[in-house]
Amino acid sequence: MPDFEALLAQLNEMAPQLSSTRLTLLNRMASALQVRFDIVLNPESDIATPLFSEYFASRLLIHHAVVEENLHKKSFEYLFRDALRHDGRTAQITASSVHPGADIVVDGTRISLKTEASKDIRERKITISKFMEARWIRDQDALGLAQLGSEKLREHLAGYDRIFMLRAFNRQKGQMNYHLVEIPHRLLTLALNLDPSDVTLNPGRSGGGSALCQDQGLDVFTLRFDGSVEKVTITNLRVDLCITHAKWNIPLGHNYV
Repeated sequence: MPDFEALLAQLNEMAPQLSSTRLTLLNRMASALQVRFDIVLNPESDIATPLFSEYFASRLLIHHAVVEENLHKKSFEYLFRDALRHDGRTAQITASSVHPGADIVVDGTRISLKTEASKDIRERKITISKFMEARWIRDQDALGLAQLGSEKLREHLAGYDRIFMLRAFNRQKGQMNYHLVEIPHRLLTLALNLDPSDVTLNPGRSGGGSALCQDQGLDVFTLRFDGSVEKVTITNLRVDLCITHAKWNIPLGHNYV
């Protein structure tokens, strides 16, 4: 952990050398870091420790000091990595050719990262709009979708060990709420043994279809094979079957100064 007095001295030394424009930006970020925010941590989380969570929230505050739009996927990857490193973990963003399917490796564990921030986002149901690419969807019947879907999904899930999603809710004017949710790998394996009878084909020429994935008779999520954009989407995934590691309520930038 950097020495507080040394950091303060460094800031005092640098500030007079900055232009008025850059001082304005620095002041805005400093003001952001003084803003109070609400946080809820899962005490059983092995990721959202107090150090991780404070760093993560601080970066969100800085982000929203200059951007009112929610954090996007690539920015989430770097923030997640840096917060883990701040907490003393070993974290490295991966090259897809080395770890297909994984975005980051944390202490040897391969992790896939996703984001969700649509206008119609629902707190109790998750949508993974691009779970995986799937050029093979077109011209498949129910048997083909079931067999190829199970095979390709098995290959995809073998590429990582855990999957985390950052969900962004613009609940009210002037505030963005973020939820860090882990989707258990076990839930996703429910899609690995599809039967043709599980598949409902889409009408039209683009092809594709959908399959309802259940666990002991309970609906867990819907798997959608979208032939028009050649991707697999997951919808209606139950949040109560997932692990919420942390929640942050972050004021937007126009409230900082």
